[in-house]
Amino acid sequence: MTLPAGRILFVDDEEDVLEALEDLLRPERYQFEMVFAKGAEAALAALARMPFDAIVSDMRMPVMDGAELLTRCKTEFPSTARIILTGHADKDSILRAVPVAHQILDKPCDPAILRKTLRSALAVREVLYDDRIRRAVMGAGVLPPVPRLYLALTGALRNDAGAPELASILERDPSMCAKVLQVVNSAYFGLPHPIVSVSRAVAHLGIEMMRALVLMAEVFGSDQAPGPAEGFPLKALQQHSLTVARVSKALIQDSKLADEALMSGTVHDIGKVVLAYALPNDFRRATRIASEQGRPIHEAEREVFGMSHAEVGAYLLLVWGMPLSIVDAVAHHHTPNAARGESLEILTAIHVADALVHELDPAERPGSRLQMEYLVRVGAVSRLPEWRAITARVATLPAS
Repeated sequence: MTLPAGRILFVDDEEDVLEALEDLLRPERYQFEMVFAKGAEAALAALARMPFDAIVSDMRMPVMDGAELLTRCKTEFPSTARIILTGHADKDSILRAVPVAHQILDKPCDPAILRKTLRSALAVREVLYDDRIRRAVMGAGVLPPVPRLYLALTGALRNDAGAPELASILERDPSMCAKVLQVVNSAYFGLPHPIVSVSRAVAHLGIEMMRALVLMAEVFGSDQAPGPAEGFPLKALQQHSLTVARVSKALIQDSKLADEALMSGTVHDIGKVVLAYALPNDFRRATRIASEQGRPIHEAEREVFGMSHAEVGAYLLLVWGMPLSIVDAVAHHHTPNAARGESLEILTAIHVADALVHELDPAERPGSRLQMEYLVRVGAVSRLPEWRAITARVATLPAS
């Protein structure tokens, strides 16, 4: 498929800032169309006239600031990726931007970081190019939490829990894990390397920032619409994700990749949550097809949506700014042979862990989910007996 040229909207209340951005990004004019709007009202008018792949807004603007503009954009133009620029390090600005911005960039922004962010916003179209699904994913906002987990996390925060205890609670919830890593890995914090460990993310953000984020998540989480697909097993899905995460980490021999494998496993099925909450009727139909025909859910999803929860989850994680190795593992955990990434350790671990954990589920129909052609290609077939033993051991251990 040949994708159309991307279109980016830049918003600031100062003309000289817009001119500086135009000069800075002049080399990119052949890759995407750029439109510059002075102020939020002009931006909303531009959005009403034509579709945009991404909006890049300054935070501090009179009348309507960046957070309010992106809130409007999220509601009225949900398929547009939302990026905010802020040069103010106060917590209030960051916290107001977190629920509505896919990326938070420091101002003045490093030109290389801005270019990379814009290219990532456009690259998601290669992972997922379906307007209906794009609108559903971009408009999903805060993903549905398990109330019991939220209560446990809030109680721990009120008792001034430390980073290790908070991390152990967070790791049980894929949506909150992803949100925490989205914030800590945003260019705003200027980290030299991505953080993929939830414990390190909590330590970096600080207890007070975590307290504010959790309280905010509870407020937004209480206003989900529409509701999930009838019978959607959210708790079972989170238990499966936690088990796959722990098995994935155990399968990785390189200790440096262990945290990345854990996080990839935690969020590998997050696309199911998006589909179930954003398109409940269609997701219910896909679930029924899978059950009646004895097929994996991702095959039935492709029949109904034209793509599976793997691509949907990867799309969401990509616009959130997650490391590309995690995005790639999530996108291809059912179809690893289609992956284009050069580093396959994480993908192999997630694919194998997901398949072997499903094998242990007595409710699953017989038949392997392993893509043997891929395992032969990467020379992993001989390790399957060892990996099955590791999976059986780890899957029966109580969660820490």
